[in-house]
Amino acid sequence: MGEAVRIDIPGHGACILSAADPHRADFARIARADGKTLTWTTGSDRFEITSAANVLTQAEKGELWVFQDRHYQPDMVSLQSAETVEWLLPKR
Repeated sequence: MGEAVRIDIPGHGACILSAADPHRADFARIARADGKTLTWTTGSDRFEITSAANVLTQAEKGELWVFQDRHYQPDMVSLQSAETVEWLLPKR
């Protein structure tokens, strides 16, 4: 899997998570990976994802950078990964 992951969630938009600092003002270090659980909160939205395997491969716990685009409204849940966040940003 790449450095960044994008999760499209109907009603909540697109969330892009990055293990490394993307050096972009629209990302905040607000997600927490703890073993098999990934959690973050933006506004009144709280997200929690549980995986069969550890979320981070290098450590069992860590913080991740998150960007949420509420303007993008997907029709279904989808997951994508890429080497950089630029590949995952919603096209305008």
